[in-house]
Amino acid sequence: MQVWYLAQHYAALHRHGVKLLAIFESSEAELLRYIGSLDPPFTLVADPDQQLFVEYGVENSWAGWLRGLPRYLVALLQSRLRRIGGLMASKNHPRLPADFLIAPDQTIQYAYYGRHIADRIPMDTIEHLLQMEPEQANAVTR
Repeated sequence: MQVWYLAQHYAALHRHGVKLLAIFESSEAELLRYIGSLDPPFTLVADPDQQLFVEYGVENSWAGWLRGLPRYLVALLQSRLRRIGGLMASKNHPRLPADFLIAPDQTIQYAYYGRHIADRIPMDTIEHLLQMEPEQANAVTR
């Protein structure tokens, strides 16, 4: 659902110069099977060895996984009703989501570490950060 959601907001983000990149801990074949059919207007990256997740400090938490399970199940139901996506196998199911706004110079301007498996950066937060100067956005923490 997150890919579908971001695809719906892509035009507005693109107008601000935002380039999206979605990274998954699944294989490329599985990623294409479940998400490629959405044909998102941004890049999908398979990271089955989870190297980027470790590098960016994305954590595992069974408590966070369980805390977000009801919301995750709602999102799963929504995806099934829209006939998009599906359950992807993961070597590490309790991995919590994270979203990053990275400046053109490759510095992280804002990091959003989810508290549970369905916790993503809200679109209004992204829009607010895009209105700020990079130094101000960099000072905002989550």
